[in-house]
Amino acid sequence: MPRHVAPSTLACMHCFKSKCKCVSRPDGQGCERCYRLNKQCRSSDSVRKNANAYRRQNSAARIRSLEAKVDSLVQLLSIVSQSPAISATLGHVSREDGFAQLLHPDVDDQDATDDAASSTTSSPSPNGRSDDALDAEVPFSSDAEAHLATFRNKMLPSFSFIHLSPTVTAEQLQRDRPLFMRAVMAVATSSKSQKIVYGRKFKEILANSTLLENQNSLDLLQALLVFIAWGYDHMHTPSSTPSRLMMLAIALACELRLDKPLPSDEHMMKPMVDESFEQQHNQSQDWFVAEEQRAVLACYALSSIISIYFAQIDVMKWKPRMEESLRTIESNSGCPADVAFAFQVRLQQLAQKAVQFREQREWDFARVGVDPGPDLSACFYIRTLQTQLQQLNDALPHRLRERGTLIMHRHYIELCVNETGRNLYLHANPSLAPITAAQSNLAIDELDFSWRSVGTIKAWMHAFFTLSPGECGGLSFIHQAQLARCLMVLYRLSTYVHPGWDCNLVRNTLDILSVLDGVARNFELASREAGERVPEDQFMSLAGLMRKFRDKAASEMGRNASSIGGGLLINGSTETMATCGSETTTVLQEAMLLQPMGAGDAQFLDSIFRDFGHSWSV
Repeated sequence: MPRHVAPSTLACMHCFKSKCKCVSRPDGQGCERCYRLNKQCRSSDSVRKNANAYRRQNSAARIRSLEAKVDSLVQLLSIVSQSPAISATLGHVSREDGFAQLLHPDVDDQDATDDAASSTTSSPSPNGRSDDALDAEVPFSSDAEAHLATFRNKMLPSFSFIHLSPTVTAEQLQRDRPLFMRAVMAVATSSKSQKIVYGRKFKEILANSTLLENQNSLDLLQALLVFIAWGYDHMHTPSSTPSRLMMLAIALACELRLDKPLPSDEHMMKPMVDESFEQQHNQSQDWFVAEEQRAVLACYALSSIISIYFAQIDVMKWKPRMEESLRTIESNSGCPADVAFAFQVRLQQLAQKAVQFREQREWDFARVGVDPGPDLSACFYIRTLQTQLQQLNDALPHRLRERGTLIMHRHYIELCVNETGRNLYLHANPSLAPITAAQSNLAIDELDFSWRSVGTIKAWMHAFFTLSPGECGGLSFIHQAQLARCLMVLYRLSTYVHPGWDCNLVRNTLDILSVLDGVARNFELASREAGERVPEDQFMSLAGLMRKFRDKAASEMGRNASSIGGGLLINGSTETMATCGSETTTVLQEAMLLQPMGAGDAQFLDSIFRDFGHSWSV
């Protein structure tokens, strides 16, 4: 065979490196030079193929690396957009849907501009929103359905002021009631960091809608009430309480005319110069339906519990239209949730009566400077409230009397009434000095109210310990405030200094240290049920605060026991008082206290301990 000289581009690797001619052998087995030097003849073409394959693999790896960086940048942008430091800078961008375009770069710029222009010129929607900007801001995630199910099944039964159909989906709520769905996302997530992010964004939208755009809608009011009832914003945000949000909710309810109709002799000039205002007023006459009735009643109940707990605002004024709404909800016997909700509202009415009575006596005491002490009319009023509470409980359907949250609420109102009665005697005998026989009747009444409070707290705790972890995790702020008050009153009664009051008997009846341990365990179980992962999450944090409360209470009770000295509380009184107290204690124990008891961030703790040494208000 003829020999061929390969061009330089096809020379073997040895000839290419040596810059020699590469002459192929006649048999085609390599080249002459490699055969002569006894070397393996390697074609340079295979080496190029390997090099090209390596380059292709390297390019694919670089592409994957760049894609990962792009994904991380998108996630970083989504986190940065929720930072309050730059929210003002991005405000105008988000209102024009520009931020959505930034997170989705595949959307054409002209299409985004057209969408923003059409949204600004669109007519108001039926739920009160003037544009579609808020719809673009509602986050939709794969967890939306799970959060909605958590809210519907675990949270809403404890305070059912909203009717959610079992078939409604998160996507439908985001389309029809975006603010309500955003509030559900904020309260139903188990992560504290997500609660803070969702809660801050919700409050930003709330401030923009109510203060800048002057909007008012049922969706906005219901969303705000959900956030107040289950958001626990005072735990996540320093120096924050629901009082301001509650006042805003009251203002929205009043602007929507849910509490009372527009008076017939109105003095505003706007109806004379604005036809749209008159049309809106005429349409609102037939707008008062069940959802609005539930919303205004929930506004009253929440304002009652918040005004009692934080003592910063006044309760929403009760008006005839609200009474009409409550009767309508009560008559809906086909819906057990409405009957239970109406029962809770009635209970809060009784609590407010006790509050008004106590505040009036405190005002009279501050004005005169002398406590007149309990009189016949005061005692009669307290007994009247107790009778009304019993009548209200008897009217509750039997199928609802075993519901744990309703039992807890009823016992809490009973505690409110008992503590109002006990406060009548706080200034009557403040010292340990022996009392006369004429004062013994007052002492008996005081001991009666005090032991009633112990029995009521025991019943409340028994109902609390029977809740499942899911039910415990769905409790609203209403029941958390009840828990705080029960613990504080029990602590005071466990350290109460009074001739004839046996603190050891109180502790044997209901040991506050054991109760706090049980409450902490329940919160830990609720945390596990909710899927919390870090100690800073809501229920894990509450469990830790209960244990801190226990350590503080144990320390305070130990100091009190050492300073008082043994059994001075019961043995340091006169023979008359000892006999009177012994008989009263025995009777009340047999009547109330022989039932077996079922076993079962820092702002919240500060809100509890800041009241140490002071009488708890109703």
